[in-house]
Amino acid sequence: MTLPGTDDDDRCAEAVRWLASSEAMCVTAVTGADPADVIRAFGGDLAQARPVTLSGADVGAFDADHPCVFVSRAGDAVVVLEDNNYQGTREEVLRPLSRLGRTSSVFWNINAHCRLSLAENGLVQSSFDMFSPDDRAGAQPTAWDPYLDGLDFTAGPPSRWAAGITAVARATGAVLDTDWRTGTHQLVPIQPVKQAVLSQGWENSPLLSEHPFSQYLADLGPHYLTEMRRYALELALRHTGLDGNALAREALAARNTPQATQGDLLSRLAAAEEKDRSAAHALIEGKPDDDEDNPPQPWERPWHGHFIRAAMWQALHERLTTPTIYTEDESDIHLDYAMIGTGPVITRYQLLTALMRAATRQ
Repeated sequence: MTLPGTDDDDRCAEAVRWLASSEAMCVTAVTGADPADVIRAFGGDLAQARPVTLSGADVGAFDADHPCVFVSRAGDAVVVLEDNNYQGTREEVLRPLSRLGRTSSVFWNINAHCRLSLAENGLVQSSFDMFSPDDRAGAQPTAWDPYLDGLDFTAGPPSRWAAGITAVARATGAVLDTDWRTGTHQLVPIQPVKQAVLSQGWENSPLLSEHPFSQYLADLGPHYLTEMRRYALELALRHTGLDGNALAREALAARNTPQATQGDLLSRLAAAEEKDRSAAHALIEGKPDDDEDNPPQPWERPWHGHFIRAAMWQALHERLTTPTIYTEDESDIHLDYAMIGTGPVITRYQLLTALMRAATRQ
């Protein structure tokens, strides 16, 4: 494999190929940092470190419940390796590291989940899945551009992973050569850093000073989930245009009525859903061809309103028939679909769901 780019790319090609051959790996590099500070940002303590070589380390003593990192200097950077872990991709780790110096990480696993991230000045500037390098998130999505020249993210693994490692090295000045690979590294057990309440995209939102978000944030916890769920439904009714609909308001108020008396209401909700869904399909059947050069967004299509109302009827139906159990990894798929679109109500709903996820962790 030939790695295009700088002289350091060629110098480090062998070590990069070796790293990229791993089934799962996270490589994080921090420019000009002190190793002890980097270890602390990962949830470790330099006092617990022991010197090892990468080929001789007993990583079998560690597992998902007892994670560890390999830490070493490589040129101008401190480099952290994680075998089958991904702490270096997390915002809670990247952002503190980036206050020590420009920070970059690349991660992949056996299922081809992958991420390339660049952080600086306390923010994740640009991050993307290496299968979709043009779809970037972060404070400055184009921040990766100076470091990607000549790198190919269309090839399959391990070449794709090698391109990501090379980008990390370019961004941070890390020299991942043979001397680094065969040299001494510090093996350090870590305790994963606690997840942030809100991500950098929400933590400075002006909505947080408004009711009810300010109330939720001041005393965040599972005790607010029922109230938050009710507010989510109110927002969804507003977005779908059903906030003034008598049947929708009846269903919203019927949560605590005996299920035995809800049969008629459930039947009417099912009929309303079918009516909107049929109307949506009727519009689709007569749709004009899309402009291939400028296709409309889903929420700009004429049948979209019927589809999101159908999803809203489903959400109201499910609210009456299913116990509300909200976990961080399990949201309401019908309500989420009903809230596809843009605008102030959508923004409020997205912030609310972020707070609901955080409330389950408290």
